[in-house]
Amino acid sequence: MKILTLILPTYNAQKFLDKGLTSMILPAEWMEKLEVIVVNDGSTDNSAEVAQQYVDRYPGTFCILNKQNGGHGSGINAGVKAANGRYFKVIDADDWVDTDALMQTMQILEQEPPVDALIQSYRTHDISTTPATVKTIAVAPPSQEQTVYSLEELMDGPYCTNCMTFHGLTYRTDFYRNQHYDMPEHVFYEDQEYSTIPLCRAQTLRVLDLPLYEYRIGDVNQSVSSASMLKRLDHFLTVERRMLAFEPNLIDCPDGACAFWEHKMSKFLTDIYRVMLIRSKDKRIYRNAAENLTQSVRAISESLYQRILPKYEIFKKLNRLHVSDRMFTFMLRLRRRKSN
Repeated sequence: MKILTLILPTYNAQKFLDKGLTSMILPAEWMEKLEVIVVNDGSTDNSAEVAQQYVDRYPGTFCILNKQNGGHGSGINAGVKAANGRYFKVIDADDWVDTDALMQTMQILEQEPPVDALIQSYRTHDISTTPATVKTIAVAPPSQEQTVYSLEELMDGPYCTNCMTFHGLTYRTDFYRNQHYDMPEHVFYEDQEYSTIPLCRAQTLRVLDLPLYEYRIGDVNQSVSSASMLKRLDHFLTVERRMLAFEPNLIDCPDGACAFWEHKMSKFLTDIYRVMLIRSKDKRIYRNAAENLTQSVRAISESLYQRILPKYEIFKKLNRLHVSDRMFTFMLRLRRRKSN
C-alpha cells in the first residue's frame, strides 16, 4: 500500500506544474511508497502533456486523472476517490513541496501509529517582492514530549491554529472517506471548508514542525488577490453558508470541535468583512450585505455571533471612515509590531 498520495487539482497550470512535480521525485525506495495524482480539470493548455512526462518516467508513482472542468473542489473529490495512499495531501498546481521534508514526513507516517490528521508547518513565498519573501508558518506543540493530540488539547492555546489550514493539513484517507463529505464544485475558497468541517471530527492529530508545503503568494492573478475576491464574493458566501450549516453537527463531534469551528468561522468571516467593507472601492455597496451576514450568523450561533461582533463593529467604523485596503494592511502591520 502507498503511504502517501499527493493530489494536484490542475487547471491550465502548465507553466507551474513542472516545478511542483519535480519537487516530488524521491529516491527509488520511497517512490514506491508515494502516489502523485494529477487531476486534470479540463485544462486547455499543455498541463496534461507536462504531467505525462512524469507518468512515463515514474509510472508506479505518477498518474493523470482527466475529467471535465468542475473547479478545485471537484478536483479534490476526484483525487480522494482515486487515492491509494494511507494518507493524502492536496497540493495546488502552482505550488510545490520541500523534497527532503516529503521523505521525512513519509518516514514518520510509515513508522508511527495512525492518526486522523497531520498538522504541519509550511512556507509562503511572496513573489510580489524581488527576491521573493519567504516566511515559515510554524507549529508550536503544547509539549515537546508529545506529538499526538486531541482537538481539545490543540484548542486550549495558540499552538497550531495557524497551520490547521489547507497548506498545513494531511488527512488519513479512510478517516476522510468515511465522512462521505464532498467539496462544492465550481466554487472558489472551498479550501476553508476542506480544512474545517472534516477536521472537526478528528480524534487524533499529529503535530509536526517540519515545513513541507511551499505556498506561492503575491500573484495578482491568484484567487486571493483583491480583485478576484470582490469578483467572487458570492463564492465566499456560498462556503460560509455551508460551514455555518454544519453547526448542529458539532454536538456529535469530539471535544474541542466547537472551539475549533468557531475559531475557523471567525477568521473566515473576518476575511469576508474585509472584502465587503474595506477592499470594495464603493464603501456603501456592501453595508447591507454585511449586516445580513452578521444576522444570519446570530440566527445559527449566538456564541459565534458574540465572538465576531466586536470585529464587525470595527470594520463598520473603518468602512465609514473610508479606510483603504492599503491603509488597513499598514494598520495591521503596525499592530503586530507593537504586540511583538
